[in-house]
Amino acid sequence: MVLATALAFVCCGRGDSSSARSDSAKGSAAVPPPGSVAAAPQPDTVDDSVIGTVEPTTRQPSEAAGMPATLSEVRTSLHGDSIVRVVFQFAESRLPGYTIAYANQPPTSCGSGKRVDVAGKAYLTVRLSPAQAHAARGSDQVATASPPDRRPALGPLHQLTQTCDFEGVVQWVLGLREQLPYRAFTLAAPTRLVIDVFTDGRARRAYSTPAPNDESDYQAAP
Repeated sequence: MVLATALAFVCCGRGDSSSARSDSAKGSAAVPPPGSVAAAPQPDTVDDSVIGTVEPTTRQPSEAAGMPATLSEVRTSLHGDSIVRVVFQFAESRLPGYTIAYANQPPTSCGSGKRVDVAGKAYLTVRLSPAQAHAARGSDQVATASPPDRRPALGPLHQLTQTCDFEGVVQWVLGLREQLPYRAFTLAAPTRLVIDVFTDGRARRAYSTPAPNDESDYQAAP
């Protein structure tokens, strides 16, 4: 009986001592030595200042009344050899809603449903609503953003084609050599929707390619 009690005491004593040493080691590892500076934790989030996407972009109209904005001009330009710009300019101060997205099938005409041949392997569609690309001239309807089919041959942009101007919807398709990241933003006076396509396929940081307040730093396409 005495021997069993002694053995139990020794075992229990060793267990408590080992636990104490373990707790002490944990505590000492958590506290930095005097005079040292603990390293700041590194965030595991991505930098949210990166611009350029291949995902859809959508924005609601600037006015809720539903009056269509008249597309008055479409133009293309270059910025060095890394950006192709497409500008959609409107006659009024209001901006239509828009959806910009890569299509997963060849474009079609919204009126007939027939396929529209557009050069390129990727189709970036720009849907504007409520909008129109025509105006009444007497009893006739005159296109306001001619020509509706263009082949600017600006780097990866092979073709720019209007596929819809019907019942308050205007749609253009950018025929590109491949899916490339783009950014979209708006400018005022005159009202414009601007799309920049990054021709080398790389997204940028916002501070390296800021969206300009005008188009003065862009060279007009011939």
